[in-house]
Amino acid sequence: MFFGNFYTFKFLYKSTLKYKQFLLKKSLQNLKSYRSSLKVLKKHSNRKIKQSNLE
Repeated sequence: MFFGNFYTFKFLYKSTLKYKQFLLKKSLQNLKSYRSSLKVLKKHSNRKIKQSNLE
């Protein structure tokens, strides 16, 4: 009985670790995409400013 509990605990612990790593990866990916979109936005705004200056 004790060994069964131990193994289920071990399994749960490992799965929660994997889940946390998965969440971390997801948040990192979201951060990267957020940063890249920010860069794109900056480029666009810079272009608009340059165009308005040229006019």
